Amino acid sequence: MPGFITHYLLGQKTLEELDSNQVSNAISNHPNVFSLGTQGPDLFLYYPGCFLPGKLKGLGSRMHREHTGEYLLTCIREIQKENDPKKKEIFLANVSGILCHYKMDTICHPYIYAKSNYVQFQEQQKPHYTPYHCTLETYIDHKLCVHYLDQLPGRFHANEVIHLSKAEREAIGERLAPCLNRTYFNSHSVINTAMVCDAISKMELELKLLSDPNGWKRKLAKIIEQRILGYPLLSCLIPTDKVPENKDYLNLAHHKWHSPWEEEVRKESFLDLFEKSKEDTLAILHLLNEYLEDPDSYFPLSLAIPDISYNSGLPLEEND
Repeated sequence: MPGFITHYLLGQKTLEELDSNQVSNAISNHPNVFSLGTQGPDLFLYYPGCFLPGKLKGLGSRMHREHTGEYLLTCIREIQKENDPKKKEIFLANVSGILCHYKMDTICHPYIYAKSNYVQFQEQQKPHYTPYHCTLETYIDHKLCVHYLDQLPGRFHANEVIHLSKAEREAIGERLAPCLNRTYFNSHSVINTAMVCDAISKMELELKLLSDPNGWKRKLAKIIEQRILGYPLLSCLIPTDKVPENKDYLNLAHHKWHSPWEEEVRKESFLDLFEKSKEDTLAILHLLNEYLEDPDSYFPLSLAIPDISYNSGLPLEEND
């Protein structure tokens, strides 16, 4: 899945600098729960149930562009409703990871859209933009895996870092389901605990199936796609150990670029944006810990989690 490693790494780098407190203790006790959380709404972006006709269709996409801050704050308030200390700790670890995803997407996604020629696709009304978006994210996964872990993606077992116990899956599902229902389905019981647990299990399975240490899955997918579709569909989702070296995917040379939704000319590298994502996440997790210790400190936390688009990073009323 494109972006998985990048989101995972942001979580790990954030944890390295997180003060010892209730949040960090929960993450340390449930590291895989936290890593799952760092994938944010992508849990439902690739969930088969969200592709089928029905109320769940497109949920993952909606979560990237609708009620974004509202959903996160609903999850945060839900933490305080859990009376079982163990379950509360599990859900806290998961929500902490989701906050990582929120900051990374809202800060880094404009770069991805800029560098994958989103504007040209829109202006020329070309179809099939998403595979090029995913390809760039897969290449960035490769670069960051080498940069931070000193290993190739083929040796990184993504499915293992989100493998949860049944108790962990159920603790997440019991709290995440009502948050989703309240935020996206007007409090109707569209999603239940079993569905969330199934989405978690399916993501782990999908990551295992996409693992391609020898590179043959990606090659085969490309051949089939070229002959049948004429554009990438599955291959762009598969991690790769080989990336074309003719482009500066991380913009380490600091060339000019700009968000498709803003005119400001920017020069940040992806590593700069990664660092900003980490610093902003640390600030939010600090506020989260303060809220857990003193519920009266909710207001500053709520200000730090506005309704902004995961795609453009702008307020939803200015959203793409």
